[in-house]
Amino acid sequence: MIGELRVRSYDFRSGKFKTQAPIPYSVDGRTSRYVATVADNLFGNDETLEPQLLLAEAVVRTSGATETFEMLPQTFPVRDAFPLDCLQCNPMIAIKQFEVLRDVPEATYLVRIVLQSSAIAGLVWLEWARDEIEGHFSSNSFWLFPGEPREIVFSGRTDVSDILEEDLQMRSLWDALAQ
Repeated sequence: MIGELRVRSYDFRSGKFKTQAPIPYSVDGRTSRYVATVADNLFGNDETLEPQLLLAEAVVRTSGATETFEMLPQTFPVRDAFPLDCLQCNPMIAIKQFEVLRDVPEATYLVRIVLQSSAIAGLVWLEWARDEIEGHFSSNSFWLFPGEPREIVFSGRTDVSDILEEDLQMRSLWDALAQ
């Protein structure tokens, strides 16, 4: 199995990303973990210790297929809890694109959704308002960052040709904290 590890950090105060060059890797079936070194510059200024969110994803390539696995974000400096003061306003998550597709060879019904946010949105969760809609989202419980649209694909087990934008419900960490 070969692939690459992509690591970046998000500075809560400036709203900017720092990105490390992808780290290539190759592992055999006996390897249960892989260790990589993260560049020091991703952790911000040691003097001020401004909070950063460290994000990583593993891109795995196997016999013609590529899969991406997001790892749980880690705050730095490490604290007892997530720095909730960084979630200062309602992120106003918006649907930028919504398109119902039909993937004929696989007989799968697909809905392509592109989301964007006005502020950092933690642990965004998607679900449908209608119970009869069955299937799964390509990602759920993910992070959205301002200026960085994110594409999600819903794979339906039944015909979703009549599904509407209004049927999609979106929640984030902000919604949970506001209750």
